[in-house]
Amino acid sequence: RHMLDEQLDLVMFLGDYIYEYPNATAAIRSFPTLGWVQTLPEYRERHALHRSDPHLQAMHAACPWLLTWDDHEVQNDYAGGQAGDGAPLGLNAAADFAARRAAAHQAYYEHMPLRASEFARALTAGSPGGELRLYSRYRFGRLADVLVLDSRQYRDPQVCSPRGRVAGM
Repeated sequence: RHMLDEQLDLVMFLGDYIYEYPNATAAIRSFPTLGWVQTLPEYRERHALHRSDPHLQAMHAACPWLLTWDDHEVQNDYAGGQAGDGAPLGLNAAADFAARRAAAHQAYYEHMPLRASEFARALTAGSPGGELRLYSRYRFGRLADVLVLDSRQYRDPQVCSPRGRVAGM
């Protein structure tokens, strides 16, 4: 609601539009019982749930959005084609994660303001794991050059495991 009051000219959204895991006990806003999101129907449902918020709908209608994703649009701490933390994968973990990532990318495309050409190119290229090009450059005359990065699809696996991290880092 606050963003609407500010009458913004542009929203630059940097990821974690949805979270793939069940409700956290300390969540600011909780939803009906949610489980892990892993399939295309589940990712679609999670996006639709978030997009059902009337304030968010109004914000999407109020001004343009430049956006990219982070990890939770697919799975916590995923890197490139490697799964991160989260819901357990089956016996064929690599194939399971590739299918999950493709489902997440498709649902993201369906619910977010993205160019149709990028998703069509990903489908016709037969990209494994459903790569969807998000990185791009936007020029606003002489005022600004904005580079939108994709720091998930093309990144290397985590150097340190999440369990080995220092709290808060």
